[in-house]
Amino acid sequence: MAALLALLALLTLGNAIVRYLASYSFAFIEEVSVTLLLGLALLGSTATLMAGRHSLVAFFVARLPARWRPVCTWLALAVTLLLFGLLAAFGVPPSFW
Repeated sequence: MAALLALLALLTLGNAIVRYLASYSFAFIEEVSVTLLLGLALLGSTATLMAGRHSLVAFFVARLPARWRPVCTWLALAVTLLLFGLLAAFGVPPSFW
């Protein structure tokens, strides 16, 4: 994740320097930056959820009866995987297929 963050910083800095020096901006850098930010957010939230430290999930799961806690944990995992699948299926523009 640190490598993605460093790449994002370098791309954004490079685009800002080119825009300042040449009064021209690379439009694709904006798209790459947004994609990297989304990827970082998804990776970070998944790592936090899998480590059991996701604050919102823990807040609600702790208030459930003991027998419903594993069900809620598996449901949260299933929804996360479903959203990742939808993002993978529909998040890539058709021109890359």
